[in-house]
Amino acid sequence: MKYLFLFFILFFLHQNSFGQKRFPSFFVEEDLIALDSLSDDAYRKGDYKGAIVYGKTLLKKIELRSGTQDSSYAYFVNYLGFMNMHMGNYAVAEKLLLQSKRIYTNIYGEEHQEVLNSLSGLAGLYKAMGHYKKAEKVLLKVKKINAKLVGTEHQAYAVTLASLGGLYYCTGHYEEAEALYLETKRIHVKVYGAIHEECSNVLANLASLYIVTNRYEEAESLYLEALSIDEKTRGENHPSYALKLNNLAVLYFRMGRDEEGEIACLKAEKIQENTLGVEHSQYANSLTILASSYQKQGRKKEAVVLFLKARALLKKTLGVNHPKYGQVLLDLAKVYFEMGWYYDALLLELESLEITTNRLGVEHQDYAACLNALGQTYLKLNQMPKARDFLAKALQATSGLNISVVITEEWKDSLITANYFSIAHINQALISLNHLYLLLEKEAPKSRQAKQLILSKLAHGLFDKIRKLHTNSTSKLRMLGRSEKWTSRGLYLLGQAGQVEEAFDLAEASKSVLLLEATKSEKAYRLGDLHDSLMLKEKQLFKERDQLQANIIKKRPKVEQDSLRVLLNIVHQNIRSFVGELEENNPNYAQLKYKNNNAKLREIQALLEPKTALLEYVVTDSILYLFYMDKHKYKMLPQPIRRGRLKTQIHQLYSALRDYALFVNQEEKSYEAYTRPAHWFYKNLIAPIIADAVDINHFIIVPDGELGYLPFETFLIQPAKQGAPNYKDLEYLVKHYKISYNYSATLWKENKQRKKTRNNGQMLAMAGNYDLQLDSSKKHFRLSNYYRSRSGLQPLDAAQIEVHVLSEEFQGYFGFDTGASERLFKEKAGDYAVIHLAMHGCLDSKHPILSSLIFTEDGDSLENSLLQAYEISNLKLNADLVVLSACETGYGTFEKGNGIASLARSFMYAGASSMVVTLWPVNDYVTSEIMKELYSNLSNGMTKSEALQQAKLKFMARASVIGQHPAFWSPFVLIGNDEPIQIMRKSHAFFWAMVLAALAIVTIGGVWFWKKRS
Repeated sequence: MKYLFLFFILFFLHQNSFGQKRFPSFFVEEDLIALDSLSDDAYRKGDYKGAIVYGKTLLKKIELRSGTQDSSYAYFVNYLGFMNMHMGNYAVAEKLLLQSKRIYTNIYGEEHQEVLNSLSGLAGLYKAMGHYKKAEKVLLKVKKINAKLVGTEHQAYAVTLASLGGLYYCTGHYEEAEALYLETKRIHVKVYGAIHEECSNVLANLASLYIVTNRYEEAESLYLEALSIDEKTRGENHPSYALKLNNLAVLYFRMGRDEEGEIACLKAEKIQENTLGVEHSQYANSLTILASSYQKQGRKKEAVVLFLKARALLKKTLGVNHPKYGQVLLDLAKVYFEMGWYYDALLLELESLEITTNRLGVEHQDYAACLNALGQTYLKLNQMPKARDFLAKALQATSGLNISVVITEEWKDSLITANYFSIAHINQALISLNHLYLLLEKEAPKSRQAKQLILSKLAHGLFDKIRKLHTNSTSKLRMLGRSEKWTSRGLYLLGQAGQVEEAFDLAEASKSVLLLEATKSEKAYRLGDLHDSLMLKEKQLFKERDQLQANIIKKRPKVEQDSLRVLLNIVHQNIRSFVGELEENNPNYAQLKYKNNNAKLREIQALLEPKTALLEYVVTDSILYLFYMDKHKYKMLPQPIRRGRLKTQIHQLYSALRDYALFVNQEEKSYEAYTRPAHWFYKNLIAPIIADAVDINHFIIVPDGELGYLPFETFLIQPAKQGAPNYKDLEYLVKHYKISYNYSATLWKENKQRKKTRNNGQMLAMAGNYDLQLDSSKKHFRLSNYYRSRSGLQPLDAAQIEVHVLSEEFQGYFGFDTGASERLFKEKAGDYAVIHLAMHGCLDSKHPILSSLIFTEDGDSLENSLLQAYEISNLKLNADLVVLSACETGYGTFEKGNGIASLARSFMYAGASSMVVTLWPVNDYVTSEIMKELYSNLSNGMTKSEALQQAKLKFMARASVIGQHPAFWSPFVLIGNDEPIQIMRKSHAFFWAMVLAALAIVTIGGVWFWKKRS
């Protein structure tokens, strides 16, 4: 029920006339002033009952002195209306607000500010009651009159816009709400300046809006900006500051940042204790937010204690008919349900439903939430008819359709195309579908599976509906993560039904979605007949956003971070506005951009070369799905391997492969640590699916999850023989098959069918030099993270030789020392066919966008020699091949639905069609040897996968015993297009240069090995 936390806070952030001193200045009688002071004090403490008592006394005294048609009498009638609204006494409140409006109208006429204040209060009441149409009608009237009375640039007009935005927020008309909030912000900034309480409030309201639309990163930035303004204007010990902190806590809990959320919530609670006291209804808000966090963490008894405390406080302050009280009942019921106290939960849910129905109405998202909770509880109690009935009502409430739960294809289609009130309503629909899926488990398998499959397809359709509403990549990934459960269910059901093609479609739907969207967006620009300037503008906006996000992550002074955050929030708004207008004005572009063009299984088959097979994997909690297809056949195989076990095996093999120290110091233990999982992977992931494969010599691997960390080349076809370690004679997969990798089959297809990029056919190669230091006069150009990234970097002598050898053979640009700078790379990279970077890489697993390639320091004032992932993504490359001869360029954090967040993927975003990258830190001597063979093979017309395969095999054939270990030759992997490439060569002979270079490399390598052995 966190949505209502946000609504509650939002309500209090909108200014009303009783937030300031309420007593009219023309009354000076001491008894009236004293009563007003008591009433005001009760109001601020949340004692609305007390405020009403004092207010009624005041009203009687004013009636005796001035009559009932006086403006001061109307003022306090209006005040009592607001207090009754806070108490949830909506019928009384409506009567009072209408009365004050009539008195003011009789005195001033319809078009007066006091009349508008009464009308605004009435609209707020209707919103609280869930009478949204009536509230909208009133507010639109107020807006029209305000525009006439004070103009559209006045703060009074802005307050009306904010109220209307709050209404649209509650009804789920989020685009309209956002537009109104942004206009409110513009007026407030113009009238008050950017550092003002009103600007802080509207930023907080925008942030609340972004939370319910799952735009969490944008919401966080807005909250932090709002809090920064409050610190300067109200101070940190203010109730409004506490309210925003509470909302920030809700956001952090949703993002899984529980520790930060708890800190924010406890700080807000302390402020409210000091300013409002523990008897204020707003204090209950802190209790419920913290309780929800404890519930999520499994601290259920602590959660129950806090929920009970909040319930008692709300009962005392607001009464048992208030929506906030109904909300806390439902929250408490959820904990009881999780504890197995189903009948206790049921009683609370029924009571909450009654309050919600009476106070908020059946269109409110919380009405559907109550119905879903009841459906789930009746399901647990095995009362299936009641469960089905409540779930049907929940779907009706969310979709606005008069629909049953007779599950058919037509039923599914009607729910996918329904006009949902909001994203929150779609989320409730997804909850209904989950409960219905579990309800069907009670039926016989033959009768239920077809229905469950329909539910799975419907769920994916709704998730897709939500995802398309986001421009933020993190929000889209969050949606993909939430849909994983439905993907697992769908694959299982399709597998049971033998529908392999449909299962493959579903598998592809969750692979590298954002990378695919980037390619679709560019194609949509081209095919949608849009001017290049529009594409450039969109790219520039996203580039600005990425730059600001990266700079905020870096350690900067708080004042500077606050300034950057203001700019980031503006860029977010500009992106939303630009994308919205672009899609509205160019429907053909929008259709192409969102068209589902995932590759079909038979399309992949048709494009596969002879002797080539594609193997795709999907990891779920309990089953690992294997897909195989070649030119002539396809199949799907579920393997009963749980996610936890698979992760353990991946960790064991990956650790064994990269643990040089274990290999040098404990040879036998290292041998066992590698060979055992290496054969396990072949036996479980390769052998079963290729058992009847004939005449195949090339595997295209589409991994899933942490499988992307492993070089499949190292899998062992046969178990290792007993006896002393013998790496040379092991049956590696690479000895029998060429291997390449792709993020998805659809991206492989897009890459294969992409038109030949225009480049100069030459090579751009750079070797980093880490002996060059930054001039002391230029140190102020660099932040502290620069020094951390460069500290301890060892010289890469073989990298210099590696690039020198390439310069002797190929045409192009070959950068050494300051000629291998970040600035020069950015200037030149877009022109070249092959890019080869021999330098250190720096992985940032916490913030993947800050992972970087480390160029030579040249003292440039604009570029800091760290080419970071977000910068790479925004480059425009035309390269046929990018070779990252650096450490861990293919490793990174796994993002569900988008693959490994590595430097390699960033180059794919930039337009590279294929990559050779590394999965762990590599020895520069081995690197130069394999690179030499790779380019030699490519020059001879080999495909990229064959060129890399043969380079590895040749290295193994020549290496000494220590060099046979796969730690040295296997970290290099090929991602993307496998086709041969042509690189313009120099006309003179290559032989003697190669000989001299080889001798130098062997000498350096010999010294390295000797040192290792000693």
